[in-house]
Amino acid sequence: EDGIRDRDVTGVQTCALPISSVRMRVGQRLHIAGFAPDAVVQNGPVELTITAAGKTIGSARVAKAGPLALDFPLASAGSGEVEIQLAVDRTLRPPGEPRELGLIFSTLESR
Repeated sequence: EDGIRDRDVTGVQTCALPISSVRMRVGQRLHIAGFAPDAVVQNGPVELTITAAGKTIGSARVAKAGPLALDFPLASAGSGEVEIQLAVDRTLRPPGEPRELGLIFSTLESR
């Protein structure tokens, strides 16, 4: 929950990923690791869409509960920060939980 949540769109998480122009190279990829809880996928697959600097770089259909590891091409964005947005098409609110929950992300890095 350290990113900026867009209140108008359900299931969108935005964060800034620092990119160094020295390290940025052709073929750079965005690696995402996380977890899909049973409760999120029990009613069918969840569609995850990833954008970088306002451009869609990929999507994934998450159908099974458990760990997930994904990677997508990351076009050169110069130096500074690149806004990365992760959006899921479905979230849930468990009883007693004030937040909308979806997929859980533990790693977001460029390699």
